[in-house]
Amino acid sequence: MRFEKGFTLIELMVSVGVGAIVVTGLSMLAAGSSRAFHEEHRISEAQLEVRFAVERLRADLQRAGYLGTPNSATDQNVDPKPPTPLVAVDLEDGVGDQWLPGKNTTADPDRIVLLGAFRDSEVYLTESIVGTDVVIDDQTESARKWANPPRQEVFEQIFAPDTFLRIENPAGFSQIIAIDSADFGARRIRLQAAVVQAVGEQAQGVMLLGRGHRVNVLSFVDYQVMQSPVGSLLARDETDGRKLDLVRRELLSDGVTAIACSERVVAEYVVDFDVSFLQDTAIAPNPPNLVLLDSPTSAAIANPQSIRGIRFRLSTRTREEDAGYPWIAPAGGPLFRYKLDDITPNAARVRTIETEFVVPGLGR
Repeated sequence: MRFEKGFTLIELMVSVGVGAIVVTGLSMLAAGSSRAFHEEHRISEAQLEVRFAVERLRADLQRAGYLGTPNSATDQNVDPKPPTPLVAVDLEDGVGDQWLPGKNTTADPDRIVLLGAFRDSEVYLTESIVGTDVVIDDQTESARKWANPPRQEVFEQIFAPDTFLRIENPAGFSQIIAIDSADFGARRIRLQAAVVQAVGEQAQGVMLLGRGHRVNVLSFVDYQVMQSPVGSLLARDETDGRKLDLVRRELLSDGVTAIACSERVVAEYVVDFDVSFLQDTAIAPNPPNLVLLDSPTSAAIANPQSIRGIRFRLSTRTREEDAGYPWIAPAGGPLFRYKLDDITPNAARVRTIETEFVVPGLGR
């Protein structure tokens, strides 16, 4: 009788069962590893958003008041004074957009407005200044960016309407007047109001028919947490209605109205933006006495020249809630969780960076 070698039915069933257990375990391990990888990727994205925003904020904050004035009302070198006082930094507490404020109670984003040489950091010399017309000398090194070769679009972008032209005379006194228009062919800037001319030996005002005066452009920018307008540059996702971004906007000379199409998304998925001042409250000749102001005060806003530094805290979240990260109602302190809906028991993870900058354009 011939016997054939092989597996019995019981052996085959045992083998299949053991194989199923092994495959199931490997699948669960792979799924867990995949979830962990994607979660780490989302956290890394949030951290990168914060770091990029910090560098952009650093550049603008350190230009606040640069080639301008911390406060035209108290700056002795600004004479004559503009009709409306100009300050290099202004802060509005808790005016940014919020998502589910009933849940995310500790998020209270601020808005900061800065005035400085943001469009262009060059200083130009003038050929003449008469009435509302300022003619720029195009033979200087600083003018090469638009004069040689001729680049009308650069000239018009720098000397844009509703920004400011700061005019400094040879004695060091300046006047700041809003720009009305720019004529590239004539190298002429037309102002919204006539300049003040120096009289006799007076040190204030335009001298020598305006030749050889130093001029530069000042403009307002603001940072605010909001839903990004459709078409905003650098916004990767405009479809998520829960998403708030930190947006940088250029403003008209009123310091309020945003220039069309000037929005730039600095960071996406932002949940909080808190700004505070380091103010020197000492009266000369006493040594400095630095005080941290978490909320704006009339004294700090009216005297920005007393601000020695700006501290801010920026928090961003992961794009979605994490199924393994439960929602716990905040009880004050730093943000770690952020709620995106009223249904699930989960929360999005929050990453925060806090840093401080010296503002050289204000301390004078």
